[in-house]
Amino acid sequence: MEGAGSAWTLGTSSTISWPKTAQAGNGNGGVAQIVKSTTGAIGYVDYADAKAAGLTFASVKNKAGSYIAPSIDSATAACQTATVKPDVTFSCLWTSGAQSYPITYQSWDLVFQSQSSTNTAAMLKAYIGYLLGDGQKLLPTLNYAPLPSNIQQQAQAQLSKIGSAS
Repeated sequence: MEGAGSAWTLGTSSTISWPKTAQAGNGNGGVAQIVKSTTGAIGYVDYADAKAAGLTFASVKNKAGSYIAPSIDSATAACQTATVKPDVTFSCLWTSGAQSYPITYQSWDLVFQSQSSTNTAAMLKAYIGYLLGDGQKLLPTLNYAPLPSNIQQQAQAQLSKIGSAS
Protein backbone atom coordinates (compact mmCIF):
# COMPACT_ATOMS: atom_id res chain seq x y z
CA MET A 1 0.00 0.00 0.00
CA GLU A 2 1.78 3.06 -1.26
CA GLY A 3 1.92 5.93 1.17
CA ALA A 4 0.81 3.99 4.24
CA GLY A 5 4.25 2.67 5.13
CA SER A 6 4.43 0.64 8.32
CA ALA A 7 1.14 2.15 9.55
CA TRP A 8 -0.75 -0.49 7.53
CA THR A 9 -0.36 -3.69 9.54
CA LEU A 10 -3.35 -5.77 8.45
CA GLY A 11 -1.58 -7.33 5.46
CA THR A 12 -3.48 -8.98 2.64
CA SER A 13 -5.57 -12.12 2.52
CA SER A 14 -9.05 -13.29 1.68
CA THR A 15 -9.76 -13.05 5.42
CA ILE A 16 -8.52 -10.11 7.47
CA SER A 17 -7.96 -10.28 11.21
CA TRP A 18 -9.35 -6.87 12.16
CA PRO A 19 -8.04 -5.16 15.30
CA LYS A 20 -10.30 -5.26 18.35
CA THR A 21 -10.85 -1.51 17.96
CA ALA A 22 -12.38 -1.94 14.47
CA GLN A 23 -16.07 -1.07 14.11
CA ALA A 24 -18.62 -2.62 11.79
CA GLY A 25 -21.63 -0.90 10.31
CA ASN A 26 -24.88 -2.27 8.97
CA GLY A 27 -24.51 -1.91 5.20
CA ASN A 28 -22.96 1.00 3.32
CA GLY A 29 -25.08 3.59 5.16
CA GLY A 30 -24.03 2.24 8.55
CA VAL A 31 -20.35 2.19 7.62
CA ALA A 32 -20.63 5.75 6.24
CA GLN A 33 -22.11 6.98 9.53
CA ILE A 34 -19.33 5.31 11.57
CA VAL A 35 -16.65 6.83 9.34
CA LYS A 36 -18.28 10.26 9.56
CA SER A 37 -18.57 10.17 13.35
CA THR A 38 -15.13 8.66 14.10
CA THR A 39 -12.12 10.98 13.97
CA GLY A 40 -9.46 9.63 11.62
CA ALA A 41 -11.63 6.76 10.38
CA ILE A 42 -11.17 5.22 6.95
CA GLY A 43 -13.82 3.11 5.27
CA TYR A 44 -15.07 1.94 1.91
CA VAL A 45 -18.69 2.53 0.94
CA ASP A 46 -20.37 3.08 -2.39
CA TYR A 47 -20.25 6.53 -3.93
CA ALA A 48 -23.95 7.28 -3.39
CA ASP A 49 -23.77 6.55 0.35
CA ALA A 50 -20.50 8.46 0.73
CA LYS A 51 -22.05 11.50 -0.99
CA ALA A 52 -25.22 11.23 1.12
CA ALA A 53 -23.16 11.12 4.33
CA GLY A 54 -20.98 14.06 3.23
CA LEU A 55 -17.74 12.07 3.45
CA THR A 56 -14.40 13.21 2.06
CA PHE A 57 -13.06 11.01 -0.74
CA ALA A 58 -9.57 9.69 -1.32
CA SER A 59 -8.04 9.60 -4.77
CA VAL A 60 -6.73 6.12 -5.58
CA LYS A 61 -3.89 5.29 -7.96
CA ASN A 62 -5.22 3.52 -11.03
CA LYS A 63 -3.62 1.11 -13.50
CA ALA A 64 -2.40 4.04 -15.65
CA GLY A 65 -0.63 5.54 -12.63
CA SER A 66 -3.05 8.45 -12.18
CA TYR A 67 -4.63 9.29 -8.83
CA ILE A 68 -8.38 9.43 -9.47
CA ALA A 69 -11.16 10.54 -7.16
CA PRO A 70 -14.39 8.55 -7.19
CA SER A 71 -17.08 10.17 -9.32
CA ILE A 72 -19.82 9.30 -11.74
CA ASP A 73 -17.50 10.10 -14.65
CA SER A 74 -14.55 8.08 -13.31
CA ALA A 75 -16.81 5.06 -12.71
CA THR A 76 -18.21 5.21 -16.24
CA ALA A 77 -14.66 5.69 -17.58
CA ALA A 78 -13.57 2.52 -15.77
CA CYS A 79 -16.28 0.51 -17.50
CA GLN A 80 -15.50 1.93 -20.95
CA THR A 81 -12.37 -0.20 -21.15
CA ALA A 82 -13.74 -3.31 -19.42
CA THR A 83 -13.66 -6.60 -21.29
CA VAL A 84 -17.28 -7.56 -21.92
CA LYS A 85 -18.11 -11.26 -22.28
CA PRO A 86 -20.78 -12.49 -24.73
CA ASP A 87 -23.32 -12.74 -21.86
CA VAL A 88 -22.57 -9.05 -21.07
CA THR A 89 -20.84 -9.75 -17.78
CA PHE A 90 -17.79 -7.64 -17.07
CA SER A 91 -15.68 -6.20 -14.29
CA CYS A 92 -14.71 -2.54 -13.98
CA LEU A 93 -12.01 -3.28 -11.39
CA TRP A 94 -8.49 -2.20 -12.29
CA THR A 95 -9.28 -1.38 -15.92
CA SER A 96 -7.01 0.70 -18.10
CA GLY A 97 -7.67 4.34 -18.83
CA ALA A 98 -6.16 7.50 -17.39
CA GLN A 99 -9.50 8.63 -15.90
CA SER A 100 -10.69 5.20 -14.63
CA TYR A 101 -11.44 4.85 -10.92
CA PRO A 102 -9.67 1.57 -10.07
CA ILE A 103 -12.13 0.04 -7.59
CA THR A 104 -15.39 0.55 -9.42
CA TYR A 105 -17.98 -2.19 -9.21
CA GLN A 106 -21.31 -2.71 -10.89
CA SER A 107 -24.78 -3.94 -10.01
CA TRP A 108 -26.47 -6.63 -12.03
CA ASP A 109 -29.95 -7.57 -13.12
CA LEU A 110 -29.83 -11.26 -13.97
CA VAL A 111 -32.90 -12.81 -15.56
CA PHE A 112 -33.88 -16.20 -16.91
CA GLN A 113 -33.90 -16.31 -20.69
CA SER A 114 -37.01 -18.49 -20.67
CA GLN A 115 -40.00 -16.96 -18.87
CA SER A 116 -43.24 -18.64 -17.76
CA SER A 117 -45.47 -16.86 -20.28
CA THR A 118 -45.36 -14.55 -23.28
CA ASN A 119 -46.84 -11.75 -21.17
CA THR A 120 -44.22 -12.18 -18.42
CA ALA A 121 -41.46 -12.15 -21.05
CA ALA A 122 -42.87 -8.99 -22.64
CA MET A 123 -43.20 -7.20 -19.30
CA LEU A 124 -39.69 -8.20 -18.25
CA LYS A 125 -38.26 -7.02 -21.57
CA ALA A 126 -40.07 -3.69 -21.17
CA TYR A 127 -38.75 -3.24 -17.62
CA ILE A 128 -35.14 -4.14 -18.44
CA GLY A 129 -35.44 -2.06 -21.63
CA TYR A 130 -36.41 0.94 -19.50
CA LEU A 131 -33.47 0.35 -17.13
CA LEU A 132 -31.10 0.22 -20.10
CA GLY A 133 -32.72 3.18 -21.85
CA ASP A 134 -34.37 6.14 -20.14
CA GLY A 135 -33.53 4.73 -16.69
CA GLN A 136 -29.83 5.33 -17.39
CA LYS A 137 -30.53 9.07 -17.53
CA LEU A 138 -31.76 9.05 -13.91
CA LEU A 139 -28.68 7.39 -12.44
CA PRO A 140 -26.45 10.49 -12.08
CA THR A 141 -29.17 12.25 -10.04
CA LEU A 142 -28.98 9.27 -7.64
CA ASN A 143 -25.15 9.37 -7.62
CA TYR A 144 -24.80 6.21 -9.68
CA ALA A 145 -22.88 5.95 -12.95
CA PRO A 146 -24.66 5.07 -16.17
CA LEU A 147 -23.31 2.35 -18.41
CA PRO A 148 -20.99 3.45 -21.19
CA SER A 149 -22.79 3.33 -24.54
CA ASN A 150 -20.91 0.25 -25.80
CA ILE A 151 -22.07 -1.89 -22.85
CA GLN A 152 -25.54 -0.36 -22.90
CA GLN A 153 -25.94 -1.36 -26.56
CA GLN A 154 -24.70 -4.90 -25.90
CA ALA A 155 -27.11 -5.30 -22.99
CA GLN A 156 -30.03 -3.98 -25.06
CA ALA A 157 -29.20 -6.55 -27.76
CA GLN A 158 -29.55 -9.32 -25.15
CA LEU A 159 -33.22 -8.42 -24.64
CA SER A 160 -34.20 -10.21 -27.84
CA LYS A 161 -33.10 -13.50 -26.25
CA ILE A 162 -35.79 -13.32 -23.55
CA GLY A 163 -38.87 -15.35 -24.43
CA SER A 164 -41.44 -17.73 -22.99
CA ALA A 165 -41.20 -21.47 -22.48
CA SER A 166 -44.70 -21.97 -23.85
